[in-house]
Amino acid sequence: MNLSNALPIKAFIGNCEIRQVLGQGGGGISYLAFDLSLERPVVIKEHFPMGLCTRASNSAQVHPIEAELYAYALSVFCKEARILAGLNHPNIVKIYDIVEGAGTAYLIMEYIEGQKLQDFIPSPATDYETLNLTLCQLLQTFDYLHGNGVIHRDIKPANIIIRNDGSPVIIDFGSAHIGTANRTLTPVGSPGYAAPEQFSPHGRVGAWSDLYALAQCFLHHITTKLKKSCPTHFSKALQKAASAEITNRFQTAKEWLCTLQKRKNKMRLIIPAVLLIIIIMGVAHWKPTTIQKAEPPAPTTPTPRVEPPSPAEPGPQTTSARPQKSASPSIPPFATPLPPLIPKDSGMILTDEGRITTAPKKTQQ
Repeated sequence: MNLSNALPIKAFIGNCEIRQVLGQGGGGISYLAFDLSLERPVVIKEHFPMGLCTRASNSAQVHPIEAELYAYALSVFCKEARILAGLNHPNIVKIYDIVEGAGTAYLIMEYIEGQKLQDFIPSPATDYETLNLTLCQLLQTFDYLHGNGVIHRDIKPANIIIRNDGSPVIIDFGSAHIGTANRTLTPVGSPGYAAPEQFSPHGRVGAWSDLYALAQCFLHHITTKLKKSCPTHFSKALQKAASAEITNRFQTAKEWLCTLQKRKNKMRLIIPAVLLIIIIMGVAHWKPTTIQKAEPPAPTTPTPRVEPPSPAEPGPQTTSARPQKSASPSIPPFATPLPPLIPKDSGMILTDEGRITTAPKKTQQ
């Protein structure tokens, strides 16, 4: 990265003090600065199109090489900066001010704290659902951006920041263009990400160019492990957006987004339908099993009441003495047999079954 044209650290642009040089692209140089009036960090983009201007190492003044082309580029930069300042979207960096001087112009923008896309995608915490959500949010942002006639022209992983809350933000609009460009003043974009038409003098740059770069951002940084978890339709959509031929790509962000959402909605319908078919087939093949009702327990046959035996022949009878038990009863009335409580002359006897009954009357001879 050639930073020989960058302004020195601690140089001032308006009320902002330069603290760090962030990088240089085809359209200009980016700085991290601090706004001393509002006490907040900001990012400054200096209009410095490569090949159209130069500056001495000990001076801030910018000198055009191609005066006519440089003047035209500077006027477009200032016009586009004012238009971008009117954009209002949570996933687009805010532009606070534009400062003109030293033969050029400077955009003062919101500083976004977070993770660059090239670090976010291969992160172990990023799964397919997170990846898909991020892409859909970016496509919604591009739909808004392109709907307002703005083409970014320098989409690359370093220009997409993922905030700590997971939302993506598109930054660095120093190379942005209003409307479709039928000619390119200078090669704009980052090699490896920018669409081929951006490096052609008569390239037709449009929404499809930003979508091409967005697809390349994802294709370059999706890990092999993460790629295996991505559905086929997701990968095919990335390949389509990254096609070398403009006519083979998605022409709008909404077209790409609809492709992903239709597939998702289709799967939402297919899964319940498959489950319903499985249930129906299961019911069709189900044979009711006869449930054996538990038979109620057979009533316990009460122990028949045993009457004292009648004498075979008439004769004198005496009160029967308690018979000797030959065996313990099946269900003893008490755990420990009690001693007889029946008086001898009461006319009552205790049977072997533990019942108290009246003794049979004596028969007169």
